[in-house]
Amino acid sequence: YIVKDGVNQYKPSHGTDTAARSVVGVKADGSIVIMMNDGRLAPMSLGMNMYECAEVMIAAGCVYAANCDGGGSSTFMSQRPGEELKVNCSPCDGSLRANTHGIMFISTAPATGEFDNAYLDTENDYYTPFSKVTINAVGRDFSGAEADIPADAVMELKDSSFGTVSGNVFTSNGKTGAVT
Repeated sequence: YIVKDGVNQYKPSHGTDTAARSVVGVKADGSIVIMMNDGRLAPMSLGMNMYECAEVMIAAGCVYAANCDGGGSSTFMSQRPGEELKVNCSPCDGSLRANTHGIMFISTAPATGEFDNAYLDTENDYYTPFSKVTINAVGRDFSGAEADIPADAVMELKDSSFGTVSGNVFTSNGKTGAVT
């Protein structure tokens, strides 16, 4: 365990070895939190040590969390609406490595086709100031299956000081930072 009874089992100075890590946690209500962070790919990512992983899981509300693996065998794959199964991380070995174990989370919730949320995606993760970015939206129901986005839905910036959104295009005004 890296978190037990809501307490970080590591000291800030302990476990300074940063790496890609795979972590599973449980909240008090029994819901599951999964995390996989990239690592060992400076300057893109440095990874996390055990103390940092535990702090993230506590911040996510976990009362228990366990480190599953680290380094090159930590890989996150998912199948998002409208996509094939794909790798959604940057393996620190430079490519996928064979593993003899893994954890799969598979939803058994029935598809209703009723809109619950939208998955937003762009061509790249990072953009330079003054960029124009097309945002692709896929509606999902509670199970994660595709659903029609309501006709009156609009995209808005959480902080409009970064620029504007018109239709599905974000136009940066040059301010730097994380845009939501």
